[in-house]
Amino acid sequence: MSEPGASSEDRSSKQGASSEHPWRDAWQDMAPHIDLGWRLASAVAVPPLLGWGVDYALTTAPWGMLVGTVFGLVSAAYILVTLYSSAQPPTDQSADKN
Repeated sequence: MSEPGASSEDRSSKQGASSEHPWRDAWQDMAPHIDLGWRLASAVAVPPLLGWGVDYALTTAPWGMLVGTVFGLVSAAYILVTLYSSAQPPTDQSADKN
C-alpha cells in the first residue's frame, strides 16, 4: 500500500528507473552496437558514392569510384581495428619485466 500523503511521483521514484522504463535500459545496452553498424555502413558506402560523383562531374570514370572504394575499405578496417583494440583487456606490463 502507498502512504496516504505520497504523490504518484514519490511512488514512482521509489520503484526505480528500470521498472519505469524497461526499454530505456535495453536501448542503452544496444546503442554502441547500433552506432557501430552505422559507422561501418557509412564508411563503406559514402566514399564510393563521393567518388562516383567526382567521376560524373569530371568524367574521370572509374578512378574516383575506385579511390573511394579503397578509401572506404581502409576506413572500415580502421574502425574494426580500433574496436578490437579497445575491447582487449589491458595487459599487466610489470609482469612482463620479471
